[in-house]
Amino acid sequence: MKAVIMAGGCGTRLLPLTESMPKPLAKLCGKPVCCYILELLKKHGCTEATFTLRYKGEQIEEYFSAGEYEGIKLRFSYEQSPLGTAGCVKKAAVGWDEPFLVISGDALCDFDLSAAMRYHNEHSAAATIITKRTDDPREFGLVNSHDGKVTGFTEKPSYIGCTGNNANTGIYVLSPQVTELIPEEEFSDFACDIFPKMLEQKLPLYAYEDNGYWCDIGDLKAYKRCQRDILDGRVNCRIDARKIAEGCYNDSGTGNYRDLRAPYYIGKNVTLGSDTTIRGGAVIGDNVTIGSGCTIDGAVISSGAFISDGVRLCDCIICSDASVKSGGAVYENAVLGERATLGKGSIVMPDVKIWSDKQISDNVTMRSDMEKNAHGSFELDENGYSGQTGISATPAVMTMLGAAAAAVSDDIICVGCRADGRSQVFMQSLISGINAAGRDCLDCGETAISVLLHKSRLADAGLIMYVAVGADTAVEIYAKGGIPITRAQERKLEGIMNRGGAPKARYDGFGRHLTAQDSGVFYATMLHRLADFNSGYSIQLDCKSSLLKKCIAPVFEKLSDEKGPRMIITIDHSGTSAEIYTRSADVVGAEKLLLMNYLDLISSGSDIALPHNVLFDMEQICESYGRTAHRYNACTNDNSDSRAREIAAAEPFISDGCVLVINALKYAKKQNMSFEQAVNSLPKFEREKRYVPLNGIAAPDMLRRLAEDGSENSEGIILSQENGKVLIRSDRRGKGLYLFAQSANAESAAELCDFTESLIGKHKERD
Repeated sequence: MKAVIMAGGCGTRLLPLTESMPKPLAKLCGKPVCCYILELLKKHGCTEATFTLRYKGEQIEEYFSAGEYEGIKLRFSYEQSPLGTAGCVKKAAVGWDEPFLVISGDALCDFDLSAAMRYHNEHSAAATIITKRTDDPREFGLVNSHDGKVTGFTEKPSYIGCTGNNANTGIYVLSPQVTELIPEEEFSDFACDIFPKMLEQKLPLYAYEDNGYWCDIGDLKAYKRCQRDILDGRVNCRIDARKIAEGCYNDSGTGNYRDLRAPYYIGKNVTLGSDTTIRGGAVIGDNVTIGSGCTIDGAVISSGAFISDGVRLCDCIICSDASVKSGGAVYENAVLGERATLGKGSIVMPDVKIWSDKQISDNVTMRSDMEKNAHGSFELDENGYSGQTGISATPAVMTMLGAAAAAVSDDIICVGCRADGRSQVFMQSLISGINAAGRDCLDCGETAISVLLHKSRLADAGLIMYVAVGADTAVEIYAKGGIPITRAQERKLEGIMNRGGAPKARYDGFGRHLTAQDSGVFYATMLHRLADFNSGYSIQLDCKSSLLKKCIAPVFEKLSDEKGPRMIITIDHSGTSAEIYTRSADVVGAEKLLLMNYLDLISSGSDIALPHNVLFDMEQICESYGRTAHRYNACTNDNSDSRAREIAAAEPFISDGCVLVINALKYAKKQNMSFEQAVNSLPKFEREKRYVPLNGIAAPDMLRRLAEDGSENSEGIILSQENGKVLIRSDRRGKGLYLFAQSANAESAAELCDFTESLIGKHKERD
């Protein structure tokens, strides 16, 4: 068996650990991760392996300068420029004429590679992808398959876009015919380019699911967790140290320890002072000196580090040759870089990173990175960001969020806030971050979301942000035109907030702070242009926002006919949704008003765009008019819905309640119908929306189970029943499921939700 070991990555998320070494040489319990991979390959009969190298690749070649490892002949293939996962494999596997393995050099696993190779040969596959189920699929590419045959891919989705949880481990068995599909010396990726091409050409592409251990040490938490898993015996691998007891490894002499608690790893030539405690899965590399009276609790200490007396290290990482002087402390998920020094009595707080060679003075508390800021575990929810005011949501966090937003948008960013002083303060901090990162910002002041979205269209803004501060702070974030942001934008925002890297403008490159605080004049002008007809109804306006009502009241007075029958129009506080009430039609909700808007566009000769959770079948109606219905996702994983998003950005009624009702009334006029007649002519349907918390069960796993009862949709699972259908999709954080039911009446829509909830409950009982 031959293998290609991909080892060219930079390991950016492991900084500062990988500041001066490539990720495959990062040590796990005293041994580089790539050595564990080579030992696994040896176990399964590999005789020849080629490393693909780029970032600091010469260090890997130097480490294996003998040209072999435990009988495996090693070669090294360098990329002068990035070739992608497929391009580098083609370069490394020149002349190979039999199936071979592709495996990552920086992910620990104990998969049965022999079984995967047999599976590949038995199915006469061109390529076989080894997959592993994961509870949190957001950082992985997912493989969709049926009876082993691959049917498609989902790249690093949000929970919303998950219908399964089989992760692509990046370990493949490839037949030589696959390398013929890869272009010479060009950037090419297996998941994005080659495997989709194989599906198009109907080449046999299979998925082999392995239940063994697999962990990509992609970030610092995973790096620590992986070593604890090794010590706990969760990984079938060899630890090159003297085993003292279960989970306890020590290659140094016995000292006057106060307390040694399993599990732990202690390398060669380690000096431990008296009255020192080692516990919590601590990993201590070679040539480390630790003084007296220290507590080492779950810390990873790399080779050559010096720890003085009375030091406390808790669940942190101390890099090679770093020093901690007496009385110092480094806490959870913090990192002290290579050759860095922490002064006497100084403290590094949780999640703080100190880069290599930095010197921290005595009696200092480090609360932020030396070079980049970090805000811990930052996650977006359904509508944007939310956090407890004064704790996880502060003006400082808003400034960082503004800078992160500047990295996401190539165009001006529109910002507005709720009408109160607290929201103004947080909004100004947001604007400061945007401008400091070099991006222009349009300050729309205290306003309703619908007004803000209109101004964003006038400004052709690339991103829109709305701040509302109470006991909790909410920052709603929209893409161009007021539609949900994409998964790529979400990942970039979360990445910067969690790991730093926000842009910083030069002193002469700050963005402009522009203002458009016009009390809604432009918005009202737009509505007046739409309201160029008499509705035939005596309209009573019920608007929950006094600020918005003052702006729009004259528009609805213009539409109103004092002699007509009474109509009540309700606009919600944000201005984004509406209802209409008449005596004979009762309450007409936003969904039916939305359908009337779509019908108006179609009959006028336009294509339409609508969200996937709108279940009424517009495709058939569009076809009868020779038009097309495009659908966009709540959190798209790729560019497949880009055309739908482009069209939706020009359909303001999707997120504007005033435009929604005016267009619906105008549609009835065009049809020469009363509003009630127009409503009665619509297809009969009612909708019900519900949220079901999963209480610890992974949303993708639940959706995978539900797929047995329904059919997959790009945003979840659709269950079809005689009385209607239900779309089931995850929330953005993967902690619960949204149910979107549609039926002929409200009662049966609710029954559909009840049925689906009970089905989810039965699947929960399996656990």
